[in-house]
Amino acid sequence: MSTSDTRTSNDFDAIVDGSGMGSMVAAVYLAAGGKRTLVLESYDVIGGSTRVFRRAGKWEFDVGVHYLGDCGPAGQIPRILRGVGLDKRIEFLPLDRDGFDTIVFPDPTLKIPVGWDNYQANLIEAFPEEERRIRR
Repeated sequence: MSTSDTRTSNDFDAIVDGSGMGSMVAAVYLAAGGKRTLVLESYDVIGGSTRVFRRAGKWEFDVGVHYLGDCGPAGQIPRILRGVGLDKRIEFLPLDRDGFDTIVFPDPTLKIPVGWDNYQANLIEAFPEEERRIRR
């Protein structure tokens, strides 16, 4: 980058510290409102805790952002998207109510359905000897 391309804080209307979900929403709203916005991130990729991250070189965490809640017509996610004119460009699909996740053990296989009562019933079916503890 040449010296003439270097920007200073005086060239921006707003500087957003970090690139997590909240920071990126703030940055998008600022930019959509016509503000020259700079996002600063100390890590080598954007996304904050919305991506897989590692600790101590030993542990890896996948935060599971492939599931988004509150995406119905009056939900927070559509409201955020509506605020920047993107709500008509994204279609949300409902999760499979009978099992949006499946955990495969050597024996049994457990489906994770929508709703606590359904989940509890599936747990009891998969682990009948643990029914008392599951209910507790």
